[in-house]
Amino acid sequence: MSINRRRFIGATTASAAALGINITESGNARAQDPYEPADKGRIAKLFNKGEQHVLPGWAFRPSNGSPLRIVPHTLRPSRTDTWENLSGGVSHQSTVAPFSQVGNDQVPIGKVMHGIAVEWNGNMIGGNLKYDHDQKTWSPANSSWEAMRERVRPETTDEYGIGDLGNWGKFGNGPENSEPADAKDSLVRCYKVEMFEKMLPVVPSFPPTLFYTYQGMVPGPTFRFRHGMPAVVRFQNHLQTEVSIHHHGGHNPTHADGFPSFYALQGESRDYLYPNILPLRINKEGLSELDFGEGQSTTWYHDHGLDATAFNVMRGLSGFALWFDEIELKLIRQGVLPGLGAISSFDSDLEREARLLEAAWKSFKEANPKSYWSKRHQLAKKNLPDPEEKPGVEFDRFYREVETPYFNPYDLPLVLQDRVIDPLTGQILYDSDGHNGYIGNTQLINGVPWPEIQVKSRKYRLRLLDGSNARIYRLRFLDKDTLGLHPTGRPDGSIEPNRIPEDRLEGSSMDFLRIGKDSWLWPTPQKRKSLLLNMANRADIIVDFKAWFDAAERAGRLNADGHAEYYMVNTMPQFDGRGPKGKLAEDAGDPNVFPLPFELDDQNPVVQQMIATGQIPPSLFGEGPLGRMRELDQPIALIKFVITRDMGDGPDATIDENTILRPRHAIVDEDVMAVREFIFERGKGAWMVNSRFYDPTISNASAIIGIKGQKFEVPSGQPNTPPTLKPSLSYAEEWIFRNGGGGWWHPIHVHLEGHQLVGYEKDFEADGLVGADGLLGAQGQAQMTGLPNWEQLVSTYGLDPLILGKPTIDPTLIDLRDTLIGKRHLSQLIASQKELRTWLPSAGIPLTPSQEKTLGEDWSLQSYRMVLEWFDSFSPEDQNRIGRWSLEQFYRVEMDKEPKFRILLDRPSSGAALFETILGKFGNRLLGVPATVRAILDGLRKLRLQWAGDAIGNHDTQALGPNTIARVRMRFRTWSGPLAFHCHNVEHEDMRMMVNFEPTMSGRVDEVNRHDPNVNPAARTHGQDVTDLLTNPSAIGEMPWESIDGFPSYRWEEKPVPGKDVGKARDPMIPSRRPSKTSKP
Repeated sequence: MSINRRRFIGATTASAAALGINITESGNARAQDPYEPADKGRIAKLFNKGEQHVLPGWAFRPSNGSPLRIVPHTLRPSRTDTWENLSGGVSHQSTVAPFSQVGNDQVPIGKVMHGIAVEWNGNMIGGNLKYDHDQKTWSPANSSWEAMRERVRPETTDEYGIGDLGNWGKFGNGPENSEPADAKDSLVRCYKVEMFEKMLPVVPSFPPTLFYTYQGMVPGPTFRFRHGMPAVVRFQNHLQTEVSIHHHGGHNPTHADGFPSFYALQGESRDYLYPNILPLRINKEGLSELDFGEGQSTTWYHDHGLDATAFNVMRGLSGFALWFDEIELKLIRQGVLPGLGAISSFDSDLEREARLLEAAWKSFKEANPKSYWSKRHQLAKKNLPDPEEKPGVEFDRFYREVETPYFNPYDLPLVLQDRVIDPLTGQILYDSDGHNGYIGNTQLINGVPWPEIQVKSRKYRLRLLDGSNARIYRLRFLDKDTLGLHPTGRPDGSIEPNRIPEDRLEGSSMDFLRIGKDSWLWPTPQKRKSLLLNMANRADIIVDFKAWFDAAERAGRLNADGHAEYYMVNTMPQFDGRGPKGKLAEDAGDPNVFPLPFELDDQNPVVQQMIATGQIPPSLFGEGPLGRMRELDQPIALIKFVITRDMGDGPDATIDENTILRPRHAIVDEDVMAVREFIFERGKGAWMVNSRFYDPTISNASAIIGIKGQKFEVPSGQPNTPPTLKPSLSYAEEWIFRNGGGGWWHPIHVHLEGHQLVGYEKDFEADGLVGADGLLGAQGQAQMTGLPNWEQLVSTYGLDPLILGKPTIDPTLIDLRDTLIGKRHLSQLIASQKELRTWLPSAGIPLTPSQEKTLGEDWSLQSYRMVLEWFDSFSPEDQNRIGRWSLEQFYRVEMDKEPKFRILLDRPSSGAALFETILGKFGNRLLGVPATVRAILDGLRKLRLQWAGDAIGNHDTQALGPNTIARVRMRFRTWSGPLAFHCHNVEHEDMRMMVNFEPTMSGRVDEVNRHDPNVNPAARTHGQDVTDLLTNPSAIGEMPWESIDGFPSYRWEEKPVPGKDVGKARDPMIPSRRPSKTSKP
């Protein structure tokens, strides 16, 4: 029998009596009622929203043992075997290998109650076919393994210079480096994770706290996935509620994506297939290649059960899943990213890498025989006890720290979460009726309240995740004297920080490099002093603790032990789940203030020019000098970092602002085939999208799936003109996310695919301007204010006023402007005139007699005006080609050194990402420029942090502040649906602020895809169709509305989808579907 979810999550704690816990209050013993509803008055009493900065006196206790104890241990595979042995091969023979060598799990893959995604062994969308790269034709595949490999295998090597054709089945048995030839060699890793309740000590002097756990841990075990090696994770549910596990940031089939109603029911299991592939893209030659720009780095997993996500996540169901591919491993191996070099770039469980890793450890220990990690590695090699390890870890299920694949002591994944914990019972208090969202006053970092972390004087990588239900963080790093924690003088021994004036906060914050957002690394690092972290957002940063230590030593701030002390703090003024508070309002978001990260200083000359031209209204800046949201003058301290003088083992990382990390190809206008708008709003007592509550049985956006070798139809728009055909891999959509007002923040997460931010705008003051139909009227449209793009910042509001209309030409300013906007470099054309004469004919660019004559003259810097006029005489298309060639000559050294550099030049905002590189290459040319130019460059340097990272980078969760619009673009190149996107304030998600989308095709993959993406809403594919019925005919893929193949119809009375009649989908609410009263015969 299934538990009523809404009644279940209305409870706050499991039965203390049943667990044998005796709670004493005022001397009277009492038992905690099982699933007792939350006492809202007690929550309010314990959570003093105005004193979140006040901490218990025991905060930041020194920790013992390994410096990596804060990091959840990495789970070992329960089995690693070939696809042939695990699946039964082409013939589905009965001699299938059992799932697990640990725990004696004899049930083969896919034979559990909820089966496995159909892609494991059968029924790929569009047919089980393989693609002939030479003939450009499809033919029947010999097996579903071959169909999978050929579907995702690229036709050519990539522009990153990796030359890697592996995607599905890259790693095989044996030491050879070649890709496995067939399914008999292709390795698959199997993991088993059990979900069960566990009492864990959290707060000193409080009773233990009941958590829902993945394998007894909070956060759950860390996964370390490798691109090209498939994994199957068996999640086994021993909880009292149904769950659905979402791999947030993964490219996974729908039955491994955590679709809300694809449950693992109580007492049952589901096998989650993680193919660990990269999407394909079409390159300039029209061939498919691996899109390494989509290679994930920091992902996570958490519960996603329908209506129960918030409660289950609050209880502890989340964990990290870290990704590694050749791009990132090369950066680690070469010492660019923090790590132990080669040691941190290999996996000992892969035979081809085990010998390399062993050699790396041997060299390391010879060079550092007495080092901390050398000694611990020696203990592990001899299988001897290691007193530094966290007690109680089962090493048959988890790796020892030094044996972890890609072991890296300078890479710390840290999840930030907040809870309200009752000191009398030790239990987490939760209000299931709280519509704003849940926030708390106990700050947990990897499940530890206010930890102290000891680090060495060197660069570290911190992977920060906001795993909270509804809290938004603004993170800064402050030295101990600036923060100034001191006793409050109260009997409870609590402590609080100094009051820090706003004008001092920015200057006192420590610098760091931000290198990524969400699942992906950015193209280049960016120096920052603070960062915004919405729910589900991740921030990859590099902290130079050596620089911080030296700063503390110079200032005389070392402690008695000779260590430096710094704190990570939260300065976001947030007092409920509604979101941060603006300058002018206490109880609502301020509609006159841009949400972060767009902070605008009215002393910046570029911003002043925007104000003067009316681009930015002066009212934006309110009463203060900065157009940004208020920060707390008493920050909330989260983590204490204690920096020792020694730098630890191995050389320090070399990363700086000019490092090229992971550029991504831009989605250009001509690839956008559909535009959709989604308004996130409150209505009918809950949360809606486009005036509708979430319905799991329909698809609200039905896109065209991208498949290599397949084309799709593009209507001409004219009755007598036939449609054109385009490669489906090029298909893209633009989605407009609009915040419907009310002061709430909505971080919007899109499953399956990353998206590119192409616009983030100040919207109308939405309240009262949205009509009854949920649409924005003319009055609201007139109040919209758009943000300029990077080219406008550099030109219109930056350097153009110093260039245009002047009596003389300044080649330096023109070259600087044109290089920053990625247009051209005329001085480089002059310097490369000889090569240009050869290149133009080879490029097929025709010249007029006048152009030919000018090219024949000898150019010099004195010819600048003539060359400018010559360039402007070409067509716009040829100007783009010649300009691009001039930039390639300008960046020749960088392009020869780093193949990824070329990809950056394809981005419209490449000059923002390459800002420091460009200024460095101009060098002496900038020495004599006027102070006004230097001020503009400094202003652009500050603004480019927003335009370079957030616009060029990749996202999976987009912040949507009050009264804002975000425009994002994405492709759909891996799996069909159904899939979801939603607000990641998980209370809003549970109250139905969620929508489905489904990439699909009209027929077979060897036919033209004539699917119409404008069908909305549409019946979606249902769970039983995409559950593997071939090897497990009794599998149940979706509950509770299944009534077809393999699921007896007498148990449920409704079909899984409304069918072709989507009339129900037009109503805001779909009537609840209840089990049939017919009893089982």
